[in-house]
Amino acid sequence: MPNDDYAYNPLDRSTFDAIAYNAMGRASEINTYANYNLKHSTGNSGWSVGVVQWDFGQPGRREQVAPLLDNYQKWAAEDKKFTPEELTSLLDRLKKPGQTGNALSTEEHSRLNAYLRSDEGRAFVNGLSQQQIDTKWEKIGQPLSEIKWMQDLCKKDPAQAAEIVTMASKLYNQNPTRGEQLLEHLKSTELTAEQTKQWIGNEGIKGLNPDAKAAILSGRDNALLGVQLMNRLELGDSRLSQAWREEVHDRGNTGLTQGFNTSPNVQLLDAMMRDPVKGSPILDNIEGQKPVNLTIKGHDSDAQLEMAKVKQGRDGSVTVSSPNGDNFQMTKQGWDRNGIPMGEQGNPQSSPLHNDSNPQKNGAQQKTEAFSTGDRQLDRLAAALFSNDDTAFSRVSAEIAQSPQTQAQIQQGHDQLAAQQRQEQQQQEAMKQSQGPSLSR
Repeated sequence: MPNDDYAYNPLDRSTFDAIAYNAMGRASEINTYANYNLKHSTGNSGWSVGVVQWDFGQPGRREQVAPLLDNYQKWAAEDKKFTPEELTSLLDRLKKPGQTGNALSTEEHSRLNAYLRSDEGRAFVNGLSQQQIDTKWEKIGQPLSEIKWMQDLCKKDPAQAAEIVTMASKLYNQNPTRGEQLLEHLKSTELTAEQTKQWIGNEGIKGLNPDAKAAILSGRDNALLGVQLMNRLELGDSRLSQAWREEVHDRGNTGLTQGFNTSPNVQLLDAMMRDPVKGSPILDNIEGQKPVNLTIKGHDSDAQLEMAKVKQGRDGSVTVSSPNGDNFQMTKQGWDRNGIPMGEQGNPQSSPLHNDSNPQKNGAQQKTEAFSTGDRQLDRLAAALFSNDDTAFSRVSAEIAQSPQTQAQIQQGHDQLAAQQRQEQQQQEAMKQSQGPSLSR
């Protein structure tokens, strides 16, 4: 669970990543369609994958085809590995732009998609998406974080600040020129979230063709639905809010990809963010409001292979049917998997979601809390270490190393070392003077 001094900060880098993956990506880009699935994109893109669509056929992105195939070969069973000849052919076809001369057979497509849906494959796709999100942070997120009135708004109304960040980032993702215009306007003019929404609906689409206008407006509105649900998860007190903050902030699982295939928490949050219109009533239920019947599931067979089917009943029951075939039932104590309490199965992802008092903590949570440092970044590092998540450990380590606080501590250490060396030198000189001149024999 997050530290007591945790404060929701949409201008923070890791929170921006969560906005990009979930409000922009899940809620406004992929929804309940397939994400971890090679798609033959329109135009000149070639084969694409991921929440923000990594186009393997484009210059600057083709170099990731070889790692994709290498990772598949390491993951696949012996009888599912490609031969050297097949790998050479796949390498050429996956790098090719356009939609001709690069088709995959049904078997090839099925094998590669099975890898992409695995935890290892999700991590690979997440890495590709992260490269694109890095650019969005550089172009939009970081400049917004440097605006004084945005900093002040974030302190007094982080939910509204998150809406502005989301809408500006989404507009840039759809139309970089209009996104840069909005950014310049925000640098000189303080706007509310509602005024930002209106600016996009007027200046943001002025002069564009009808299809482009419709796409920008629907993208804006869907992203808003996503960030409004994310705001509730960030600022709420329910067990589901705690589960969100544990994943996103403590574990650094901003893309909700780590441990997906075994964690009902991650599968539920993934489904809710893909369909926030239905995700919000699930949160209502967990927060104690009257439950309603609803179902969230993949739009088609491909999507159903990568996301869970979530059902909520009028009695308040919530079930998560994993694409791997597990059936999870939410209980006051946590989760049952296939009729057995997950705490009895030794699963580290079984934290309770209802507001019962004194919830039992699992072993992994106890380990993380036992090593709590009081520093959120270091606690995230410990969580990644305990979960054997090398990707998260490397990312959090890099964030800590680059943070202003760490740089200041490094400089302080250098200053202290220099002062100590000067003191030792002065002591040595004083000792020499007290001994007087040496006598030669």
